[in-house]
Order: sequence, then C-alpha cells, then structure tokens
Amino acid sequence: MCLSGEILGLTGIVGAGRTELATTLFGKDLVKSGKVYLDGQDITGLTTKAVMKKGLNYVTEDRFLNGIFTISDVAANTTAACVMGGISLKVE
Repeated sequence: MCLSGEILGLTGIVGAGRTELATTLFGKDLVKSGKVYLDGQDITGLTTKAVMKKGLNYVTEDRFLNGIFTISDVAANTTAACVMGGISLKVE
C-alpha cells in the first residue's frame, strides 16, 4: 500500500520486465492482459496524459534517452504528474 506523497520504485534484474511493467502502467505500452487499478479505479489502457492526471508518474532509467522532459532535472521529472494532475505537494 502506498500512502499519499510516497514514491514507489520498481527493482529487479535486467530482463525481469520491470521497465516494461512501468511503461505499461504509465500508458506508453499496450496492456496485453490483466487490469491496472489506482486507488480502486481501473486505469487499464489509459493514455499517458490521463495516467498523469491521476497522479501517476514515471521517471525513466535514462531520462535523456526516454524521458518526457529530457532537459529538466530529476526533481522536475518526478513532480510532473503532480503538476499535470493539479495535485498539491503541500504537506499537512
């Protein structure tokens, strides 16, 4: 379970499918089977823009090769979904 404001990371050895899982969750790749739920809501097959509006973000292993904001720093890339989705970063 993730709490509000947490960053979840995926790890695994090369070839385990972690990158493919992450890009599919983020809407960059087609979902071939199964369902994806975020906060109990089915987000299977949504576009990257729609997924970001839901607050999910993806920071690539190599942001210069695969990143959305290749000239931005890591902080800008990790908070992009918050900006796109209108999510407040204010800690209460």
